[in-house]
Amino acid sequence: MNVCYTLICCFFLYDVSAEILTYSANEGETIRVKYSFRSYGSRKFCRGRCEAGDVLIETEENEARNGRYSIKYEKPGDAEGDLSVTMTNVSKSDSGMYQFGLGSDSSLYREFKILIHDAQLDGSSGVKQLYKRSGGNVTVQCFFTNPKGSKFFCREECGETKNVLIQTSGYKERSGRYSIRYFTEHGGQGGFLLVTITQLISSDSGRYRCSVGEESHRDFEVIVTDGADTFSTKNLILTVRLTLVVLVVLLSGAALIFCRNRTNRPRGEATEPPVETDPASVPEPDPVYEDFRDEDRPPAAVEISPDYSYVKYNTTQLVTAGDDDNFVTAATSQHNADDSSG
Repeated sequence: MNVCYTLICCFFLYDVSAEILTYSANEGETIRVKYSFRSYGSRKFCRGRCEAGDVLIETEENEARNGRYSIKYEKPGDAEGDLSVTMTNVSKSDSGMYQFGLGSDSSLYREFKILIHDAQLDGSSGVKQLYKRSGGNVTVQCFFTNPKGSKFFCREECGETKNVLIQTSGYKERSGRYSIRYFTEHGGQGGFLLVTITQLISSDSGRYRCSVGEESHRDFEVIVTDGADTFSTKNLILTVRLTLVVLVVLLSGAALIFCRNRTNRPRGEATEPPVETDPASVPEPDPVYEDFRDEDRPPAAVEISPDYSYVKYNTTQLVTAGDDDNFVTAATSQHNADDSSG
C-alpha cells in the first residue's frame, strides 16, 4: 500500500511509547493529513472513535467543508484513492485523537494525534516569553538534533536538585501539574521534548528549561497574569491606542460642531420687531368725565406768559354731577404745548 503523509505548518512526529502518528503545530496554524485508501465509500472525518457526536464531516461528495474542517478525495487510479483532511486556525482545544477513512468499516480508518503548543524552541532564538492567564495551561515543544541522555524539565537551571521538576530516561513522565513527553521526528533526524504546566498560578511566573543530556537545553519564560483586570503588554498597548483614537474622533466632532455654529451665527444682533399696541387694550375714556361737559360752562382762564414759549393752564372748576351733590375737582398740571397749537 502506498502511504502518503502531508502537513502544512506543522511537524510530523512519531510517538514511540504508543506508536501513533502525531502532528504538532503552533496555535493559529494549519494541519493537513493525507492517506491513500484501497477501500471505497462515503468519506468520513471524526474526532475520537467516530461514535455519535464525534463525526466532523461525512459526505458522498469528493469535497466537503464544515467550519474549520475540510475533506477531499482524489482517485488517481482504479484501485485506490487519496483522502486528505485539513484543520485551519488550530487551538489548544484541538489537541487529541482523530481518524478518517472511506466506507463504513472504521477498522480500516487511519488514526492520528494532534498536539497544539504555545511555542517551538530550536535554539536559534533567545528566551521565548509566553503570557498566560492564571488557571490556563502552557505547552512548549523543544527540538533537539541529538537527543541522547536523560530528559529534564527544570525551573531556572537544572544544576541544582531543587530546580528539577521532572527527570526521566523514558518517553513520558508526570509530576503533579508538570508533565514531559518525548517524540522522535519522522525520519529519525532528531527528537522533540514536549513539556507542559497545567492550572497555572501567579507563582508559576519565571524562567524554565527543557533539556536532553547535560549540555543541550532550551529556555523559555512564563508570565502569568492574575485576574481579568490584568492585561499583558500587548493588550495594554492596544487599549491605549484605541483610547487615543476615540479621543481624536470626539475632539474632531466637537470642533466641527463649534465651527458650524460660528459660521451660521448672524453678524449683528437681531432687532426685535416693534411692539404694536392693540387698540382693544387702550382704555376707553371714563363716561363719568364725558357727562361733565357743559356747554354753558365758562372757558378756563388762560394765562400767557411773555417770557416762555408755552401755554400754562390753570384750571380749578367745581363740577356738579347729577342730584347726588358729589363734587369732583380736576386739577390739571402744567403741559407743554406746541407753538402752533397755542
